Amino acid sequence: MTGRWMALIAMALSLVLLPACPGPEKPPPAGPVFPVAPADYPRFADDLPPDSLMEAVSQSLTYLSRLPSDRAFSIAGDAYTAGQMLRGLNGFLSFLKTRPGAAALDGYIRKHFAVYRSAGRETTGRVLFTGYFEPMLAGRLAPEGPFRHPVYGTPEDLAVVDLGEFSEKLAGQKIIGRVSGRTFAPYHDRAAIEGEGVLEGKAPALAWVADKVGLFFLHIQGSGKIALPDGRTLNVHYDAKNGRPYRSIGQVLIDEGRVPLSEMSMQAIKAHLAAHPEEVDRILNANPSYIFF
Repeated sequence: MTGRWMALIAMALSLVLLPACPGPEKPPPAGPVFPVAPADYPRFADDLPPDSLMEAVSQSLTYLSRLPSDRAFSIAGDAYTAGQMLRGLNGFLSFLKTRPGAAALDGYIRKHFAVYRSAGRETTGRVLFTGYFEPMLAGRLAPEGPFRHPVYGTPEDLAVVDLGEFSEKLAGQKIIGRVSGRTFAPYHDRAAIEGEGVLEGKAPALAWVADKVGLFFLHIQGSGKIALPDGRTLNVHYDAKNGRPYRSIGQVLIDEGRVPLSEMSMQAIKAHLAAHPEEVDRILNANPSYIFF
């Protein structure tokens, strides 16, 4: 591919990854990113469900709302403040909620965005953009009101056994569990940890959150942020797991006919669980895997 594009809302810094634009190879300019004239805009499109773009914009709004409104960002020599970015993103989110078609989305970006192109690696013009989503949950450092779901650190009784130390045939294989009496047993599954409180006094609670479903997806993602009421942010990252096999709860909902395969997404799972709170524990516990931070 000859290039990938980033769009920037006029007077707001909203970076949007868009499809590659075919065309002749051109030597890149001296800088890593440069503005593109409207006459040279590619066709803008999104090949994912619209909810995914709205979720991305919402997460950006959550992040930007925590910054001083005059915090400046720069791209290709142009400066934008967090306040300008918030206004632009709020307008974009309102537009996306109208469920625009492909032509309308393309037209909105052309009208409201300034577009920049990455020069690419060396002289090839080839660019690889990657993204990593970190969920942010509101939390407390002690249980308080609805904040009763612990974000656990690694338990003191969690043990990892290298089977290669017992047999060369098992080199590279490990099992995770705990000592129970005179035997080595599998570690507690999600249902026992969340429903029976088996980790109380055995694992440090790094924080407490109110959103149980959000905590589940924090486990899936493997890292994230806990926003504290005093404005601080606690960063949590994967440290260990309970050794139980992972099972997709999305597949559970598909198999049960609750959500069609064509509509399956993280947003669809969250929407289903919000509409059926009585099923939350059963559905989440269908995945016995558990992550510690």
